[in-house]
Amino acid sequence: PVITPDVPVPVSNLVNNLADAGFHIPLTLFSRDSLYKLQNQPLAVKMVKVHQNGQNVCILDSSQFPAKMDMRPLDWYSTWECYLEWIGACQGLIQKCMWSCHFHFLAHKDKFTDHFSAILLFNIEIHSS
Repeated sequence: PVITPDVPVPVSNLVNNLADAGFHIPLTLFSRDSLYKLQNQPLAVKMVKVHQNGQNVCILDSSQFPAKMDMRPLDWYSTWECYLEWIGACQGLIQKCMWSCHFHFLAHKDKFTDHFSAILLFNIEIHSS
């Protein structure tokens, strides 16, 4: 489907396949620009072959997307909204609630934008573990 700025962008099966293969899903895959690229330009997306469970599988090369440390507060906030919907659909209500608590804890910190660099570092550490 062609995605326009006023329509919510669905999460690509390429993200689901990456998760199904057991790889970390960077939050930046849920930015509007990343989701748009995955949906509207799938042939321009780099894939990598990995050997898993005795067979070769092609998965999304997430290194081609923006670095987590380059996120700005508004980008971070909007990616989290999309991520929470995706995680709920993929891993269920418990995971969605756990990550939702994490997001709301960070999003409601005093002087959020002033301390965003520290908040982002903490978020990356927790989300990557």
